[in-house]
Amino acid sequence: MLEYELLDKSNYMAYYQIVQQSRWGNLLLPYEYDSKLWGVIVLDGDIVVGGWVGWLRGNGRFVSLLAKSVYFDSYPLYNGRNEEEIKIKIVERATFFAKQQGIVMFNLTHWVREKGGIFPFSKREQNATFTIDLSLSEEDIWKGIEPTQRNRIRKGEKNGVTVLALNADNSIAYLDAFQKLRKQTQARAIEKNANASMLLKSNDFFNRLLRQPNSLLFVGMVGEEVATVVLMLTGGKTAYYYSGGSDYELNKSTGSSALVFWRAILHYKNHTEVDCFDMGGVPVFQDYQN
Repeated sequence: MLEYELLDKSNYMAYYQIVQQSRWGNLLLPYEYDSKLWGVIVLDGDIVVGGWVGWLRGNGRFVSLLAKSVYFDSYPLYNGRNEEEIKIKIVERATFFAKQQGIVMFNLTHWVREKGGIFPFSKREQNATFTIDLSLSEEDIWKGIEPTQRNRIRKGEKNGVTVLALNADNSIAYLDAFQKLRKQTQARAIEKNANASMLLKSNDFFNRLLRQPNSLLFVGMVGEEVATVVLMLTGGKTAYYYSGGSDYELNKSTGSSALVFWRAILHYKNHTEVDCFDMGGVPVFQDYQN
C-alpha cells in the first residue's frame, strides 16, 4: 500500500534521482536539499516511487500571513499502476498538508510541460513551446531548421564565432557578461512590447544556479568580446533554455546567437543522454486566438 508523507532531507535525494529519470524532469530542482523546498513524497514501503515538490514562497515572518504559497515547475510524478489515480491522490494529500501549514495557494510555473488534463486546475491550459527531438539524426535536425536560421548559423561559422560550453567556476567567470547581455536583451524586448516579462534575478541567484551540475552556460565569443550567452538547464531527459542575451550589434554582424544555439543542440545530442531540447515557452489558454 502506498503512503504519502512530506518531503524532508532524508527522502529528498531518492526523489531527485527518480525525477532525473523522467521525460520532462524539473529543471530548477537543486542537486542538494534546500529548506525552501516543499512537497509530498510517495512511498512503496521504504522506497520513494513518486511525489510533487516545489518552492515555498512567502515564508517570512510577516509575508507568510498573506501569501504563503508553493510554486511547482512540474506536475506530480508517478509511473506505476493506476498512474492518474495516484497523481490525483498526490494533489489531494498535498492540499491536506498545505492547509495544516497555512499554505494558501499552489502555483504552476511556465516550465510545466506535461499534459495535465486530469487535474481540475489545468484543464484549460496548454504549453506553447518549441522543442527539438534529439533522437533524430543531425542531418534531419538541420533540415527542420528554418532557412533563415541556417544562413545565420553559417554566418556565425564564417565569422569565426567561438562557442564555449562552461559549468561551475568556468561559467562564473562570465557571470558579469551574462547579466549585462541578459538585461540588455530584456530591455530591448520591453521596448517592443511593454508586457514582456522581466527575469528579476540577482547575481547570487545565478551564482548558485551556474554551480548546479545540471547547468551549462554557452558563450559565443567574437575575438575577445562576448557576443551571446545562453544558459541551459537539464531536467530529466530534457534540456531547457533558461535565460540569455546578446550584444545587438555583434550578433547582427556575426550571427553569433544562431551558432551558439546550434552548437548547444549538438552538445546535448552528442555528449549527453538528453533526448529533447526545449527552446522555452509560455502557457497558452484556449480563450486566446493566437
